[in-house]
Amino acid sequence: MNIAIIDSMDLGKVAPGGTAEYIRNVILYGCEHSFTLYGACEVGKCEFGKEYRICKDGLDYKFIPISDNAKRPISLYYGISLRKYLKELEKFDLIISQRVEFTVILGLNKNLTDKIVGLIHGSSVYTTLHWGKIKSNIYFQIEKKAINIANKTFIVLRRKEFGVPYYKEKYKKAAKKIDYFRIPIDMQMFHSSSRCEAREILELDTKSFIVMFGGRVVNDPKRVFLFPQILRRLVKKNSFTKFLLVGDGEDRETLLHLFDREGLMENVINVGQVHDRKKLALYLNACDVNINISEFEGTCTSSLEAICCGIPVVSTDVGDINFFVNNGNNGYVVPNNDSEQIVNDVTDAIIKIQEKRYCMDDQETKKYEVKEAIDEFLNKIIV
Repeated sequence: MNIAIIDSMDLGKVAPGGTAEYIRNVILYGCEHSFTLYGACEVGKCEFGKEYRICKDGLDYKFIPISDNAKRPISLYYGISLRKYLKELEKFDLIISQRVEFTVILGLNKNLTDKIVGLIHGSSVYTTLHWGKIKSNIYFQIEKKAINIANKTFIVLRRKEFGVPYYKEKYKKAAKKIDYFRIPIDMQMFHSSSRCEAREILELDTKSFIVMFGGRVVNDPKRVFLFPQILRRLVKKNSFTKFLLVGDGEDRETLLHLFDREGLMENVINVGQVHDRKKLALYLNACDVNINISEFEGTCTSSLEAICCGIPVVSTDVGDINFFVNNGNNGYVVPNNDSEQIVNDVTDAIIKIQEKRYCMDDQETKKYEVKEAIDEFLNKIIV
């Protein structure tokens, strides 16, 4: 089938993250189909509307940039540009839309509605946390319209309060069009290997206790500005503790400044963005614990990848984390409370991990194996 993917990214430097990895896996493991990504590029790197053939890292797809990352939010300007391509998109058999606002724009062309498959990677419940009543209501209206427009909508969450059950209850008339999408994890890449060998390759100290954060370095919703407080308490308990920061984002420099202000830079391993997924798996295997203290999340892909690598996770109680993190077995889930309590709870949990050897249970994570997850998704959308 000829499938278009609608998202404001380039599978490279523009909007990297969990969504980009999902798209990459769909293209890689759905290779019997033809994929075209209508995306966004770096400023000045591509000509808008021009088709580029991409053959890289096992991927083979067409890339058509329709905007760039010159202005933010990228998705807003991408959405405005998307209107120009509605007629062109009629040639595709299926259109996978990554955001509800893109689905609403696609719905302006009535010839596309039977082809649209929408995805919701978070949950509209989260909009009520900071947006206020007016903005939340506007989003709910956009979401409702998108779900009604799309032929099918997949929610990348199964938790009762936020995921598929919540959506089926909220949009009862469209309940039959709502389904669950399981985030795929490449377990050929993310699997347990020798910690000593990983540290040797990455030139990391073999004696240190390494706490790793991997992901977008933004304080909202990741709460990254709490990391210095957590590290300070851990170093006080064990001076060999190191904090491994893997990722990039708008708050990275501020976070490093906070570490420096606390006199902790000697305990920080600042890696930056890692585009090579094999190298990311190496970093995971080199650490002792992976942490996620977000205010809200989807599936918590980085935590899932860590557990696949045999690394215990400490996380706030967000997203689907409870489906694969079992307290006292492969990590700890702490209450999603106020900042001070999170610092205390996360620090205590990490200290428990320092003092205990873990027998990692990977039975639940096997359900996220990439080929199985992608096959399941494609079988649901291709009739």
